[in-house]
Amino acid sequence: MGGAAALSAYEVRSRVRMPIAEEGDADFDLLPTELFVRDRQLFEAIASRKIFGPVEVDGDRMALGRGVLFRLLSSDTADEWTRSLCRARAADEEIEAMRWAFEVPAGLPMVAAGVDGTPAPIPALDPRAFAILALVEVRYFAGRSGAVRLAAQAAAAAGIAAEVAPEPFERGHLALFPEIAGAIEGGGHDDDRNMMRP
Repeated sequence: MGGAAALSAYEVRSRVRMPIAEEGDADFDLLPTELFVRDRQLFEAIASRKIFGPVEVDGDRMALGRGVLFRLLSSDTADEWTRSLCRARAADEEIEAMRWAFEVPAGLPMVAAGVDGTPAPIPALDPRAFAILALVEVRYFAGRSGAVRLAAQAAAAAGIAAEVAPEPFERGHLALFPEIAGAIEGGGHDDDRNMMRP
């Protein structure tokens, strides 16, 4: 899963609070919940069972009645993104980074509860993959308002990645996405006031 839901998962696992939005920045508490699903069978099962409320499916996106957006991260979706990036004349390095993010195993096992209490296993994305996919979307797919939100989410995920992900960002990714390098170098999560206490 990704979006605000993934940020909450990273926060719990790392025991480090996500940064509080400054005035004019995205308000994390008000963001729509976006869940990324890698398994097409799970995606289709959620669509058919409607455990999260009314469903509207549009290709690899599924909008649910409770303000939840599911997005399928399948190999078909990766191929579609690749074609779109090629049409937009993206650099080969950007396409390779995007495909790397699609292939990284899920980062955190989590369970989402449906409106009737039905559990659905929807792992949170590795925060490195989340940050890269969000920034690719900022560069090539998102509208103006969505870009601000996604960039803020990408920076938050990048800033916490060292506490959650098994490996650091690759050097090439840091050079390709200065937003990620800036979030890591900024050390915004090192302040003792951000640490959760037992």
